[in-house]
Amino acid sequence: MVVASAIRGSLNSHPLRRRVRAQIRVEGGIAETRCNFLAVRIMHDGDSQLFATGRYLDRIAIAQTPFRFIERLVILDSQKIDTLLVLPL
Repeated sequence: MVVASAIRGSLNSHPLRRRVRAQIRVEGGIAETRCNFLAVRIMHDGDSQLFATGRYLDRIAIAQTPFRFIERLVILDSQKIDTLLVLPL
């Protein structure tokens, strides 16, 4: 199947990241979210490496669509980060 091979090729050529959202509070037209995250890099050879851990604190305007981020604060658990970081957390 063409789609499956395209997805497989994409996974083999770029690190894979997954994120989870939680704890949403809505007041008026503003949503506030807090979420812990764990970013793991899946390398070309299938090896997994812990990349970063921390939490997101977001404020999102939800009064109108499309929803818009007002603020995103990323708090890392460690001060040591990859110096070649090109993808935002």
